Amino acid sequence: MTIFAMQFSQYVEGDHEIRILVDQVLGHHAAHSHQDFIEIAYVESGSGTQTVNNQTAEIHPGDLFMFNAQVVHAFDSSPKAPLVIYNCLFQPLSIDSSLKDCRNFLDVVYHYLFHSLYAGEEPGGYVKLDGLKGGEAEHILHEMYAEYDRKV
Repeated sequence: MTIFAMQFSQYVEGDHEIRILVDQVLGHHAAHSHQDFIEIAYVESGSGTQTVNNQTAEIHPGDLFMFNAQVVHAFDSSPKAPLVIYNCLFQPLSIDSSLKDCRNFLDVVYHYLFHSLYAGEEPGGYVKLDGLKGGEAEHILHEMYAEYDRKV
């Protein structure tokens, strides 16, 4: 299996520090990882599966994922219900210059919130939240995309 390693510079233009896009996944979206950025992905509609670190699970509208750099993941949509996914791509440094040494979202959370998110457990490189359909997270991502789209 070929795994694509993606660089942040492939996704941004000029001096932009963030990229927000809407992807429509029809069939298989190839396994890939991010070399130097974090991704927040929100499933707006459709159905299918996601494979993360060789573990496959169903995904549904309202699921939100945060992927660290180096985490291999892929999407597969149902033939009857293509996935529509909002993606927010960023490097921690773009949030706050004091985050220049952070390498993943756990570092960011640690920096801002508390000492240990996992209380001794080894983090898996991603977080999944479900049941967010129609809620505040969806609303915020729609607003972020609209603002980003106006500025590009």
